[in-house]
Amino acid sequence: MQTKMYSRSNAFLIAFLYFFIGIFWIYFSDGAVEIIALSTNDLKTLQTYKGFFYVFSTSILLYFLVSRFLNAQFKEYALHLQTLKSKSELEISLHKTNQMYHDLFDNMLDSIAHCRMIYENGIPVDYEYINVNKIFESMTGLHDVIGRKISEFIPEYTQENPDSLRVFGEVASSGKPCKWEHYLKALDQWYNFSIYSPNHGEFIVISANVTSEKKAQIELNRSNALLKTIINSTPDAIFVKDIEGKYLLFNHAASELAGKSEDEAIGNTDEVLFTPEGAKALREMDQTILKEKVIRSQEEQAITLSGDKKVFYSTKGPIYNEDGSLLGIFGISHDITEHKQNEIQLLKQKTMFDNIAEGVYAVDLDDRCNYINFAGLKLLGLSESDILGQFPHDVFHYNIYDGKYYSREECPIQIAVLNGETAYIEHRFHRKDGSVFPVHMSVSPVIFETNIIGSVITFEDITQQQIDQDHILDEKERYDYLAHHDELTSLPNRLSLNEYMNHVVSLNKKIAFMFLDLDGFKEVNDSYGHRFGDKLLIEMTKLFKELFPIDSYIVRTGGDEFVIIVPSEGEHLQIESMMINLANMLDKPFHIDAKDIYITASIGIAFYPKDAKNSEELMRCADSAMYEAKNSGKNTFSIYKSVLTEKAVTRMSILTNLKKALINNELELYYQPQVDPNTREIIGTEALLRWFSPDGMISPSDFIPIAEESGLIIELGKFVLKESCKTAKKWADAGILSGRIAVNVAARQFIHSDFIAILKAIIDDAKCEPEWIEIEITERSILSDPEKVIVILDELRIMGFHVSIDDFGTGYSSLSYLKNLPINKLKIDISFVRNIMSEPKNQTIVKTIIALAKGLEIEVLAEGVETIDEMEFLRDNGIDSIQGYYYHRPMSAKNIEDL
Repeated sequence: MQTKMYSRSNAFLIAFLYFFIGIFWIYFSDGAVEIIALSTNDLKTLQTYKGFFYVFSTSILLYFLVSRFLNAQFKEYALHLQTLKSKSELEISLHKTNQMYHDLFDNMLDSIAHCRMIYENGIPVDYEYINVNKIFESMTGLHDVIGRKISEFIPEYTQENPDSLRVFGEVASSGKPCKWEHYLKALDQWYNFSIYSPNHGEFIVISANVTSEKKAQIELNRSNALLKTIINSTPDAIFVKDIEGKYLLFNHAASELAGKSEDEAIGNTDEVLFTPEGAKALREMDQTILKEKVIRSQEEQAITLSGDKKVFYSTKGPIYNEDGSLLGIFGISHDITEHKQNEIQLLKQKTMFDNIAEGVYAVDLDDRCNYINFAGLKLLGLSESDILGQFPHDVFHYNIYDGKYYSREECPIQIAVLNGETAYIEHRFHRKDGSVFPVHMSVSPVIFETNIIGSVITFEDITQQQIDQDHILDEKERYDYLAHHDELTSLPNRLSLNEYMNHVVSLNKKIAFMFLDLDGFKEVNDSYGHRFGDKLLIEMTKLFKELFPIDSYIVRTGGDEFVIIVPSEGEHLQIESMMINLANMLDKPFHIDAKDIYITASIGIAFYPKDAKNSEELMRCADSAMYEAKNSGKNTFSIYKSVLTEKAVTRMSILTNLKKALINNELELYYQPQVDPNTREIIGTEALLRWFSPDGMISPSDFIPIAEESGLIIELGKFVLKESCKTAKKWADAGILSGRIAVNVAARQFIHSDFIAILKAIIDDAKCEPEWIEIEITERSILSDPEKVIVILDELRIMGFHVSIDDFGTGYSSLSYLKNLPINKLKIDISFVRNIMSEPKNQTIVKTIIALAKGLEIEVLAEGVETIDEMEFLRDNGIDSIQGYYYHRPMSAKNIEDL
């Protein structure tokens, strides 16, 4: 139809073009002829030619049109003939295909059914057979099914096989093919279904009965599961490797041994289970088995990747394929790691027991020996055959200390063993040669899983211990004596004193307690040596024994201190008489090493129970009284009075609070200017320590002596040096430092071994120049150790410090030392300046000191100048500088800065 319409439109187009061209030709050609013709004849002739030309042109055009039309018609006819021929061949081919399909359909070994799905409300409820092959009938036992429903043959099918209807329905409706394995209960058969849909609502199912294969597979799976259960239940590792060493089988025990799961091991080699070294060793063993094709059993060991060392006993052998080719190796390994560890532990224990010095043997519940160590055999002189399996009682401990035989029933060792008790026993054992030796033993039950299975007896020869014990008793008495007595004088010591006083207090005995300290004993030691001092102490001991009553208790508490305790009813006359006799005896010299030496004593006396209620209080009272005697000028005695305790308490309070003052910043430096009397200019200052406690200012005369006695003066000295150096640095930077700041250094601080090092650290820390500081020492510092002092002074001079001697003239200094001391200044003590105008002797002494200093080219300063007369006298006699209230009182650093 479409071709016909196309032909008509082409014919119309050709006719229209011919009409249009003809009109165009007639109209324009006639006009052209008239223009060209010159005459009527020419016009006719041209008209004739024009007609011929038109006929010729249209004839050619008609030729081309007809030729094209006929050619198109021929091609269409030829195509039609070809189409008819192809259709005939296709029908023949289709017939052959259908025949082949039907042949294939009917002769396939699998059942084929073409069905139409029946739906109710869109749900597949049944299906109708369109076509089936012959195998279908023989496989299912169903006949004449075409055009009939499955429910007509198997009424219960739709109820028992809803899954079949669902799967068939999904394929029929969706057109998506699928494969499915299903069990038809009604037929008691297993089928593999291949399902596809040729048309919507239809499906073709190709069924293969796999019942026999399925049952065989189920049985095989059951066998495999049983085999796997058995393999995985065995406590031994079971595995199979291929010839490349990759695991094909790996049971649970193998997983536990290697610390890797079955999935981690299968398909991998030993490298994923063990360290490279262990894996290499196992691989080498496997290669040997594969090469030799033999079964071998041996111990192997390797370290797992988690670091556990495993030891296992393995049986390995080759395993073959069905065709006899080598598949790999099988292995059964028993983990003996714990067993090996136990063996090592037992060996260590045996080695340990064999190497300890004590004898050790073990017995069972019948008291028969089942083990004895090397030391036990050696101590008893036995061999293992002498004792193993025997009753130890009958072999080596059948006698008691009196040598009498006693039965096993009476033996304390046997009783402890049979009762499962722990016991510690001293006994006597017999050696094989008949000799006897004492032993100390311990019996301990051996418990295994809450049951006593025997006992272990450890024993040692205590022969030497008994000898040593006897010796120790003798030594104890000697050490006890040494612990309670002074080695030098053989007098009771402080420990004995404490015990004696406890005894006195317990009996409430009345006594006089005398605390005696030798005066100047340190100087004797320093001058003549400690051996000389020791001889003096021995002579003093003899004197005390001679002087005091025979029932006196004389103690050396240490150094040059003694305690004498005398029974007394509290009568002072008796004690005072003793003190007078002692003083008289000390007036005589002691003759030691061809030298006569004088010594005195300061003695404090307290009475018990009059002055104290216990020994500690009594000692404190006597100590306070002794300090009172010292403060009274020494070489005397003092009987305790309650006021002395108050002084001691005050002294301790000051010492305690002074320590706190260092921490709480209660200490401050004041500075007193030193003035040139001729120019009235300040040429230096002296740093003076002040203590401003919360209760008010405390005088240096109250706390400095206590600090010197206690040793706290060293810490105070450090504080003064630090603050003075800081102040010197501050004033120097401000341009107001006049001369030097003089700092007093106590004797104990000056001769301290770390003094120079501490001083260097202080000036370095403060960035202070040494020439800004003047170190003041006393004559006492020089006398304590002149040679050492000179060395220190030389170091100070080298460092750049100036040095002055304070309180000059009060310390009995030697002029021979003075001329050798590297000092820069002498300070005349205030005791010579005070009342100088009314005391001619003081004037003479001051003039002498000034002249001496000038002669030694040493500066001289007078301190304590308070009046104009004192100032003028000193100035007129050539004093270099003056320090005192006449010019300035001590003042704070700020006030100095304001001058």
